[in-house]
Amino acid sequence: MIVSVILRKESCRFSTKDTYWHWGQTPLLPLIFFLNKGVEVMKKSHLFTTILSVCLSIVFFNHAVFAQKSNFTIGVEAQKYYPQFDNENGDVYFGFARDLLEMFAKEKGYQFAYKIRPVKRLFHEFVEKQAYDFKYPDNPVWQSGMKKGKNVVYSDSVVKYIDGVMVLTENLSKDLTTFKSLGTVRGFTPYPFLDLIEKKKVKLNENNNFLSLLKMVMAKRIDGAYINVSVARHNLKEILKKSDAIVFNPKLPHIKDSYYLSSIKQPTVIAEFNEFLVNKKAQIDQLKEKYNVGILDE
Repeated sequence: MIVSVILRKESCRFSTKDTYWHWGQTPLLPLIFFLNKGVEVMKKSHLFTTILSVCLSIVFFNHAVFAQKSNFTIGVEAQKYYPQFDNENGDVYFGFARDLLEMFAKEKGYQFAYKIRPVKRLFHEFVEKQAYDFKYPDNPVWQSGMKKGKNVVYSDSVVKYIDGVMVLTENLSKDLTTFKSLGTVRGFTPYPFLDLIEKKKVKLNENNNFLSLLKMVMAKRIDGAYINVSVARHNLKEILKKSDAIVFNPKLPHIKDSYYLSSIKQPTVIAEFNEFLVNKKAQIDQLKEKYNVGILDE
């Protein structure tokens, strides 16, 4: 009777390859044989009851162990940051980041739910509340004080980037001696300019989106906009239709770094993601070329 109940479970399967019934990863045929013999020899014995309990406990334990978690949450930024990443009405997440993460999810059989949040709130919920399995993008330098002692694990480099100053083409030859005002998106930190801003040598202007920053540069309301270079070029070409009006000035302070996938809760999946970055490098390079990201030209 006990054996028949086990075999009717949905988790039980029959493999013609190894001629074993399985519950999860546990072969059942030897267990069935043992149980049938046990019924004949020891069905009135207390010993049989004890052994049966142990065997069934092993079966259920193995089934639980191998039922690995496959649904994860990823905290992402609510920024219009295409081609790196973007969102539609704070709901649909798309761009290079989404395609890359979905490629990984498909490879491993995972399901990702993207939680789109403002930058400051995202850091708080990821680090302090540990509300998400992962955060993207992330970098060890970002909010390092908040992360101290939180055991944040980072992947290998996902994509390289430049955060720098976009200026009018006519001002490309100018250096810091004539640079007085800088614009950036609210919530972002222009790390190379922090000392100059603190000493009041450069005035900081914050705005809610990148398009407004670029328009402020074109209107000469600020000397330059501190922004991701690939994002600026995309917006100038595809949205503003003025790709030559504003250019990246490599003479001014800038950062060349990488975006990473980070996690506090799932270090094992981060290790799997690192293997994916190596094993699928050719496909990932094609994706970077498609979105025109990861090209660090100056």
